[in-house]
Amino acid sequence: LHGGGIMGNTQQELLERYERWLRVHRGNSESTIYVMTRYTMKFLEWLKNKNVSVENIDQEVIDEYIQYCHNKYEHNTMVALTANLRKLCCCFLNKDIKIKVAKVSAPKRDKTPLTKEEVKRMFMASANIMEEVILKTLYYTGMRQKELRNLDISDIDFERLQIRVRYGKRDKYRVVNIAEDGIKTIA
Repeated sequence: LHGGGIMGNTQQELLERYERWLRVHRGNSESTIYVMTRYTMKFLEWLKNKNVSVENIDQEVIDEYIQYCHNKYEHNTMVALTANLRKLCCCFLNKDIKIKVAKVSAPKRDKTPLTKEEVKRMFMASANIMEEVILKTLYYTGMRQKELRNLDISDIDFERLQIRVRYGKRDKYRVVNIAEDGIKTIA
């Protein structure tokens, strides 16, 4: 930013150092790092437009930025945005600033379970066998989309009706059960 600064000569250098810090010191996943660096880029751009250097970030600047974001973003976006702002300012830049991380609010949606007939119709609506396999695997196991994309056929234990999830959330390993109907469709 302006005239060098405590973290580097440019916004790009600051971003690169922050990205490396998220990866090495925080152990964040690549998808989290991607999101956090995007939020940081927006924050740095806002600072630049306000003619504020990184060195001059204080409570007043943070409060003004959070107010600006509240007027621009939805509540659940503010959760990730404020969490990143805290990581960046308090942990990475070692600023003595209070940043209250917004709380996640669950969307209000109908949580009535599907009937057996509705589930059957959902599976029958599949355009091809691959769609049916995907639907049944997600439905019967509760796996996340990313977990399904990383699934390998060797992860499936057809005899025990189980699937090994090797790259789950935060790269955790777990085993999930799958109904016999789901296994038959995969096979």
